[in-house]
Amino acid sequence: MISTADADVAALALSLGLPTVDLDETWVDSQLLQRITRVFAERRLVLPLHRGPDGRVHVAMANPQDQDLLSELESSLAASVRPFMASADAIRRSIYRHFDLAAFARDLLRDARPARTSTTNLGLELDPSQLSRKLRDGGAAPYVELLNALLLQAVERRASDVHIEPGEADVRVRLRIDGMLREVLRLDRWAAAPLVSRVKIVARMDVADTRRPQDGKASATLGEQRLDLRVSTLPGQHGEKAVIRLLDPSILRADLGKLGWHQDGLQTFYHLVSKPQGLVLVVGPTGSGKSTTLYATLVRLNAEHRSIVTVEDPVEYVVPGVTQVQVNPKIGVDFAAAIRSVLRQDPNVLVIGEVRDHETAEAVFHAANTGHLVLSTLHTTGAVSSITRLLDLQVAPWLVASTLSGVVSQRLVRKVCPHCSVVAAPQEEDFARLGLPLLPLGPKVRRAGKGCPACQLTGYSGRIAVFELLEINEDLRELIAAERPESEVWRKARALGLVSMAEDALRQVAEGATTLEEIARAVVVEAFLRKEGVIFHVPGTDVRLELDRLDRGLDPFLRPDAAQQAPVEDPVPEPVTEPLAEPLPSPTPSPEAPAPLGPPLVLVVDDAWEIRMMVEMALERDYRVVTAADGDDALAMIRHRRPDLVVLDVMMPNRSGYEVCAELKGAPETADLPVLLLSARGEKAHVKEGFYAGADDYLPKPFDPEELILRIKALLRRAGRL
Repeated sequence: MISTADADVAALALSLGLPTVDLDETWVDSQLLQRITRVFAERRLVLPLHRGPDGRVHVAMANPQDQDLLSELESSLAASVRPFMASADAIRRSIYRHFDLAAFARDLLRDARPARTSTTNLGLELDPSQLSRKLRDGGAAPYVELLNALLLQAVERRASDVHIEPGEADVRVRLRIDGMLREVLRLDRWAAAPLVSRVKIVARMDVADTRRPQDGKASATLGEQRLDLRVSTLPGQHGEKAVIRLLDPSILRADLGKLGWHQDGLQTFYHLVSKPQGLVLVVGPTGSGKSTTLYATLVRLNAEHRSIVTVEDPVEYVVPGVTQVQVNPKIGVDFAAAIRSVLRQDPNVLVIGEVRDHETAEAVFHAANTGHLVLSTLHTTGAVSSITRLLDLQVAPWLVASTLSGVVSQRLVRKVCPHCSVVAAPQEEDFARLGLPLLPLGPKVRRAGKGCPACQLTGYSGRIAVFELLEINEDLRELIAAERPESEVWRKARALGLVSMAEDALRQVAEGATTLEEIARAVVVEAFLRKEGVIFHVPGTDVRLELDRLDRGLDPFLRPDAAQQAPVEDPVPEPVTEPLAEPLPSPTPSPEAPAPLGPPLVLVVDDAWEIRMMVEMALERDYRVVTAADGDDALAMIRHRRPDLVVLDVMMPNRSGYEVCAELKGAPETADLPVLLLSARGEKAHVKEGFYAGADDYLPKPFDPEELILRIKALLRRAGRL
């Protein structure tokens, strides 16, 4: 039956020519909701809903004729608004549901008895309209709907974990958002057991066993989105604590180039994982982003010509094209046993979830020492200390020295909110927590703002990694094999160019990505950096000092000196304006002028700078390489100085690779210029389109560097340049 209020709203909407909306049946986009405050929504009786197909934001309004309000909404939402009519009561109820979880939980549990729970309905359908309807009409199963509401809140707030923690007097519920726990709800003490029981039911765990830790998993659906959950329970003094981890499917779309790497570090890491054999370790404590780095690397390496097998506990994300093995110690399939079985199938790349014990370490090193590239993780505090940890696991020093290719140590720090953070010169006390003097980090240093709806009033939004990358060379191998002290290995690594995590973190501060307060929370300035003669340098800046002199009360800064000043690294380039890998040769009268004697000149054109870098790494030994970020720049460079060959991406801004290739082949002065198209679009139709455009060869991504080199050699030989 339609209420009088709803009938009035429908009649008014009809007279105004506006649509109405049923807020109980409409999904509310949490990202839009964060752009306004609850006070504003309640005072003006508005609620942003979601974006429509035309890009306008649909907004429920009690008074859609208020033009000032519409203008204010468009300013807050940074988009055009399409108003929808709804009654004031319906808007208030929806605001209540979306902004106040505690009140929503109180209503759900108002009539519940302490022992009441449900042992049916194992599926998790996270439907906000059902929650509201059941609360309004009755019939809600309290703990079923409360758990669904908690998971909805977790998704809307971008949380990675839900913690349900029974205490002596009540139950605390916290969400981990950007690595930090935030309390969202407190319940009566008696609600703990039935709520945790509901969690165990959906994760198919033993509800009756409350004395032992348990692990389980579940899945949930939110509209078209599927969520995978990992559940663990732990007996405590006041009852079982439950933690629900929400697996983020976007991890499989993570781009290595966007995790926070400095360009030099990323280039070195690409070099390490492009080797046909050896061991590369990603180390750090729990929650430092090791899995994200490994999965991003895995996606980058995944190709038709490469066999990749992972051994995981548990398998968290399914990667198409990769064989993933689940460890199961109950039936004798532990890490070591699984690795031995996998090696019989001769994979090219083996990814091991974690090196935990001597037996696993021995199997990992055996695999890496017999012609396989092995990636794994290890729980240690730093890159150099991981070598000590491996020796503690009783891996022979000569085996560590001969097999280990490199170690990446990392931490996650929160990024400043782009909406409310402010540019602010740091003060001495900001550096004091790190044990550093006031450093001139440049004009981009930012301070977290007071908070806004976009960052959930924290001043931070999202996270970024800071790295310490150790590449093992022959000098370090000799020290490791001789079991030299960790301090000696660190000093040699430093002499070879090791950038410490503290220095890399301060680079992120200098670039305005995070704050000094956040760095001080997550990163330690190691004692090694305070040794006599060690120069502390922040990449991309002129900051160079000796912390040992600071500790002795002397001026630590190394002043610019034309005779002695060491070269300073260039700032990290913007992707589109990346400087050329090598300066172009001097201008010549025409592009038809003969190329100078020496290695052939190859122009690499791709809008992704990490691809340009990978191609450059593959070619740099035998060729001179220059790069361009789009088709227009490439054509201008070719007019300025003709290269010997062009490696051309297909999908680029401004002009596609097909268009650039066709223009080159259509001009008499460049018709004979060899062009190799490089594209992720490897279907036959796209390959044919490339050849119709005049390409001399076509190589799909992801590509094998060796195959790329062979194809380029063949093209240059055909063109008479080799």
